[in-house]
Amino acid sequence: MLISIIEQAILILASGWLLTMNVRVMQLFPRLLPLTTGLWFGIVTIACVSAPFNIGPGVMLDLAEAVMFVAGLLGGALTGSVAFILAAGFQFLVDDSGSSVSIISTTLALLLGLFVRYCHQRGWLTFHIRHLLPVILLLHVIGIGLLYVTVETQLKLHLLSMTIPFLIVAVPLTLMLIFIIKDAERRQQEQQALRNSQARLLAITSALPDMMSVIDDNGNYLDVMADNYIFPYGKDMRVVGKNIRDVYDTLHVER
Repeated sequence: MLISIIEQAILILASGWLLTMNVRVMQLFPRLLPLTTGLWFGIVTIACVSAPFNIGPGVMLDLAEAVMFVAGLLGGALTGSVAFILAAGFQFLVDDSGSSVSIISTTLALLLGLFVRYCHQRGWLTFHIRHLLPVILLLHVIGIGLLYVTVETQLKLHLLSMTIPFLIVAVPLTLMLIFIIKDAERRQQEQQALRNSQARLLAITSALPDMMSVIDDNGNYLDVMADNYIFPYGKDMRVVGKNIRDVYDTLHVER
C-alpha cells in the first residue's frame, strides 16, 4: 500500500504542475483552455484508476474521485465533462468488475464539484480550508460507501479498517491539488494585471513630449522614453545600460 500511496501522491503533484503549465501555455487561447484543462484532468483520472490503493483482494481505492471533483470545482461543466468522458471511456474499455462502481463514484464526484462551484459563485462558501475540508471528507466517504456496498461480505470489515488511513492520505492530497491550481490561477491573473498596468503606463509616457528616464539606485539607466534622446553629447546618444556619471557632469550627477 505504501508504494500505491507514493504513486498517487506523485500523480497529484504532477497533475498540479501539468495544469499550471496548461494555464500558462493556453493563456493566448482562452476558448480552448477549458477543453485542454479537461483533457489533462481526464488523463490524470485515468492514471489514478490505473494505480489504485490495493488494500485487499477485490478492494481498491484511488484518488480518481478527487481529481474529478477538482475538475468540476475549478474547471466548470465543460472541463468536467471532457474529463469525465475520457475517464468513463477508459473504464468501459477496461471493462473490469469495478468499472461500474468507479464510473458512478466519479459521476457523483463531478456533480459534487459542480455544486460546490455553484455555491462559491453565489457567495455561500469560499475556498478556505474550513469550507473545503467537510466537503472533501464527504467526497471520499461517499466513494468508500459505494465500494462498501458492492464488495463481498468478508471484505467489508477489512475495507472499514483501512478507511481512516486512506482518508489521512486522500484528504490532504485533494486539498493540495486545489490550492496548487488556485495559486497558479492567481499568479496568472496578477501577471496579466501587471502587463495591463505596464501597457497603460507605456501609453501615457509615450504621449508625453518630454524625455523620461528610469534610473536605478546605482545610477544605471534602465529605460529612456522619448521620441528623441536629449543629452549633452547629442540627441542620438543611447544610454540604456550606462551610468548617469557617463552622461552628465558631477554637479548634475549629485543633484
